[in-house]
Amino acid sequence: MTLIAMASGSKVGRLAIVALFVACVAGSVAAQERMLALHVGRAWTVSGKPIDDAVILLENGKITRVGSAAEVEIPETADLLENPTWHVTPGFIHAYAAAFGMPTGDFSGASNSADRQIATDVKPMSWEVITAAAKAGFTRLNVVSMGGGFAGQGAFVHPARKQNRDPRADDILAGSGSCLAMGFDPKTSSKKFFREALGKATKAREDAAKPKKSTKAESKPESSESAPSESKGAESKPSEAAKDPKLSPLVDVLEKRLPGILGIRAPHGLLHMMPILKEFPAFRPILLLGPDCWRSLDLVKELGVPVILPTASVLRADTDIEIPTAVRFFDAGIPVALVPENPAPAFTGFAYHLAEVVRRGVSRDDVLRSVTLTPAEILGIQGEVGSLGAGKSADLLVWSGDPFAPSSRLLRVMVAGTVVHDSEEAP
Repeated sequence: MTLIAMASGSKVGRLAIVALFVACVAGSVAAQERMLALHVGRAWTVSGKPIDDAVILLENGKITRVGSAAEVEIPETADLLENPTWHVTPGFIHAYAAAFGMPTGDFSGASNSADRQIATDVKPMSWEVITAAAKAGFTRLNVVSMGGGFAGQGAFVHPARKQNRDPRADDILAGSGSCLAMGFDPKTSSKKFFREALGKATKAREDAAKPKKSTKAESKPESSESAPSESKGAESKPSEAAKDPKLSPLVDVLEKRLPGILGIRAPHGLLHMMPILKEFPAFRPILLLGPDCWRSLDLVKELGVPVILPTASVLRADTDIEIPTAVRFFDAGIPVALVPENPAPAFTGFAYHLAEVVRRGVSRDDVLRSVTLTPAEILGIQGEVGSLGAGKSADLLVWSGDPFAPSSRLLRVMVAGTVVHDSEEAP
């Protein structure tokens, strides 16, 4: 094997590790074709138990194998990077990055832009905005437009390594049609809008499920007395959803072909939405809720749907009693995807806020899952990202120690095997 670096306590040694590591895996075709072996103190697989004294093999942007050093042989041709104090986790997944803004916001209005693809509007402002997401540990973000009604279909983006030119959309775009973003405001106009749209989508779904009439006339025995049949069969008509491109995405949500994320800002909003959800049982979107949503916990349990929550806590009215919203949802057994409480570009303190949730009693495994595998599952990309396993994209975070320990630092961020952030590099 080619020895890239061993653990070193000196500044010179750390800089040597950085230089060699970057030369090995950052941004070149040759790096993508070479095999890299990470030998670290612990690998947090998320889909299974953490592996101590772990080896992770990477090749062509994919993970090829994960296991203990006793089980995984490091090929002689692989470049090796090892440090017994490091921990490796899957990259974080932002389930609802509202144009890199706050996870909750203005859901007023009732417009239908369901056919809008946010991917066509992705325009990176600067490399600083892009790399800020990587510094927070995000290797995949579901970028959406925000608004009341149907705001449009989201897009997946990923951080990219800074280059000596202006950033382009193709540097970060990872896929379109990630979800249908929706917003509900508890007003009569909004309730009427959702009822009408869901009614049309339900009818279109039912019409599509009906047996289609034959387009050919049934054959009859030939007879000299029989006149030629004038029947040409019933011509198939386009469905209502096919005629209305703004309707078909909602049908896809009802059919579970497209994730639907419904933003509801205040607890009473869900109370107003419940009659509509009961009227249309196929409509079970993922709920994007604000930090005060602990008041609607029982309603969410009744629906049995996942939630997207900020890490923020709130104070009980007229008291200094802090209510850790996310903890209550974890305790209730509801699938939770955590998102930052602070906006981009910094996502300030996200790792610290995750550690705060751990310190409030939620297990490390559950908190890590809430920013990796759970958002991957609700967005339907768990086969590609969200955990450490053979065949998954090499989207990795390298930590100096336990990722939830106050003393730990995020050292490096890799997207598909390429280093997009290195804490030792000059800004």
